[in-house]
Amino acid sequence: MRFAVILTSAVLAACNADGSLPGMGGDLAGVLDSGVPRPDLTAPPDLAGPQCAALHVRGGTSHAIAKYSASLDPPAGVTIEMWVLADDGTNPCAGAGSCELASHVRDSGGGATGYQLSLTPSVEFVAAGQPLPFNRLPPRQWSHVAGVYDSTSDTYSGWWDGTQAIVGSGNGALPPLAAPSVPLTVGTGFNGWIRELRVTHGARYTQAFPPPARFEDDPYTAVLLHFDELGQATARDRSMYGNDAALLEGATIDAPPTCP
Repeated sequence: MRFAVILTSAVLAACNADGSLPGMGGDLAGVLDSGVPRPDLTAPPDLAGPQCAALHVRGGTSHAIAKYSASLDPPAGVTIEMWVLADDGTNPCAGAGSCELASHVRDSGGGATGYQLSLTPSVEFVAAGQPLPFNRLPPRQWSHVAGVYDSTSDTYSGWWDGTQAIVGSGNGALPPLAAPSVPLTVGTGFNGWIRELRVTHGARYTQAFPPPARFEDDPYTAVLLHFDELGQATARDRSMYGNDAALLEGATIDAPPTCP
C-alpha cells in the first residue's frame, strides 16, 4: 500500500535555492513548496514539561503494538529511530539469540518487506529484507539508534548517537507491504526500556546530528510515540495519524533508572 501526504498551506515549507529543505537532505529535499519557514528539525528540543517515563518490556512476548494505518507504509524512503536502554547489556534479548526493537515487516513469500530495528545481538537495521548490523548496546546506558533508507541515493544506513555507523547499497526500491498489512510492533523479546519512537517518510538524516532527547512531530512523521503516559495501558501517537499503541503481555510505562 502506498501513501501520499497532502499538505495545506499552513504546513508548507520554504526550500533552499537548490530545492533542498533547511537542515535536511536526501529524498526529503524539495518535497514541500514555498511557504512559511520551517523549524530546524535537527535541533534537540527542550525536554521541559513531560515527565521522565519509558516503555518497559521484559523479554518474551512483552511488547507494544501500534494500530495499522497507511501512514506506516512509506512512499519511498524511511527513517525509524528511538532511544533504547538495555537492562542487561550482555543479555538484552533475555536469553534468545535475537529480539525486536521495532518492526513493521511482512514476509511476502518472496522475502520480507518493510523495515525494522532489531538486536542480533548487535543493533540491526533491516529494510526490504536487507540486514545491516552495527553497534552493540552498552549495559544500562541510553543510546539513540536510527535506521535510514534514502531512496535518492539508494542506500541503507545505521546511525548511533547521531553519527553514521554503517552504510550499504540498496536494491533500487523499498517495496510497499502487501495487503493485508501489519501493525508496528515494539520491543518483542527485548529486556529493557524504549523512550521515544518515530517513523519518518524519507531520509531524515544524511549527516551527523545531535540526537534530540524528545522527538517532535512534523509533516513527514508517520508515527510518534513518546511513551510518557505513566501507568497507562496505551501510548498515544502524537502524529496526525492516531496510530496509538497498546501495551501487551506485561509491557508497562514506568519511570526508568535514568533519562537520556
